[in-house]
Amino acid sequence: MGVELFGKRSPNQEDVLAERIEQLERELEERCRKLKTLEEELKVLDEKVKLLSEVQDSGEGAMNGGGSNTGVKVGGGADQEKLEDPGEMERRRSVVVAGVPEYGGNDRMRWNWDYHCVGKLFHFLDIGSPPVSIYRLGKAVPGKSRLLKVVLPRSWDQQTLLARAPKLRYFQCGTTPVYVRASLTKTQREELRNKRKAKINDPVTSNVKNNYNTLHSPHPPSSPPPTSVPQQLEENMDTGN
Repeated sequence: MGVELFGKRSPNQEDVLAERIEQLERELEERCRKLKTLEEELKVLDEKVKLLSEVQDSGEGAMNGGGSNTGVKVGGGADQEKLEDPGEMERRRSVVVAGVPEYGGNDRMRWNWDYHCVGKLFHFLDIGSPPVSIYRLGKAVPGKSRLLKVVLPRSWDQQTLLARAPKLRYFQCGTTPVYVRASLTKTQREELRNKRKAKINDPVTSNVKNNYNTLHSPHPPSSPPPTSVPQQLEENMDTGN
């Protein structure tokens, strides 16, 4: 009785076992189907990666002026946006300051002095963004202060500073006034110089010169309009900015 009980399987056990085997077979079949689907998707992705690699290679070849022609156009051909000149980007973020005297016995002292003076100007004009770079333009000349170029983080900061620059007429900086203008290209500097020469040679402009200086003086009406710093701006127009 015991041998028969443990040595043989009942019909119910065989049915359950057969059903479990069928279930495992169905799961295995489903997994195989999913695996085949994944393999097909992976093949499609490989083709896309290969195509993208060809496009990238053709784009690099076009930028370098060479490379093979794969027949794929990148960036719209003639409509492709040109890379902007870094010098032009810096110019739109820069201003030129005249009237800041040079001071210091060595380069480090002069650097600290220039940053101190620019900090006072920024505090007076309420400019929140710190300058990215500050440096003098041209070669040092004994007894003469060079123009000071200030590079700002954004062009918006430059425009804000230029908009507030007229307030410098009330900036207490001793006997020498401070003037600020935008950084200009060589062509713009030449045009500005020619306009100033034309105004000097124009008799009508000469007659109203005193009135113009009074209306646009960077100092209160109680003090006479100085002329040394605008002359410095004009004399240093060829310093490169």
